[in-house]
Amino acid sequence: NEAIKMELTNHKKKVAELEGDVKNLSGQQNLHQRIHHHAKIKEENNVLKIQNEDLASRLRRAESYLSRIREELAHYRACNGRSPHINFDEEQRLNGKLQETEKEKLHLAQTLLALCTSILKAAGITKPTSEINLSTAEEALEQLENRISSLEREVEDLKLKNKIMNERMRLAELMPPDSSPFSARSEDNRQTPRRSSHAPFFSALDR
Repeated sequence: NEAIKMELTNHKKKVAELEGDVKNLSGQQNLHQRIHHHAKIKEENNVLKIQNEDLASRLRRAESYLSRIREELAHYRACNGRSPHINFDEEQRLNGKLQETEKEKLHLAQTLLALCTSILKAAGITKPTSEINLSTAEEALEQLENRISSLEREVEDLKLKNKIMNERMRLAELMPPDSSPFSARSEDNRQTPRRSSHAPFFSALDR
């Protein structure tokens, strides 16, 4: 519509210019030149008039079509419980909000992908980017948790064994030289009763 209106305006300007030329030529002495020029102007004017009528007809059809579209849009909005009149400021605000939401979704998706990739890397798993998703990351995380639990149990076992060893060394230092478990083991055949008296104590520590 705006383009058609602009074209009409340009034609009107050209007609005005041609009419101005006719007035300028009115003072010419050469009648033949004036008649010829006037005929040319009239011919061009007729062409422009036809073009203007065509453009005006096209403009009316476009406005009629636009009016029907607006009516259908208003009916559609009313059927969906919305105001039949478009609030362009509100529409623009909502469109801006939608774009912000889409950007935020993209950012979250990229963050999630980076997190899943880090989890798989920590678990020693290498996969193409197309196969990295939340499900594979959860499986890898479960494997990591199981591995950590196993390592924690090993650490606890080592702590217990270390405690038992320290306790044995402490008791060995407190015992007289002739009654130490090391001398008892070296004199196994001669001091069997003494060794048997200490065996339950160390067995209890081992447990």
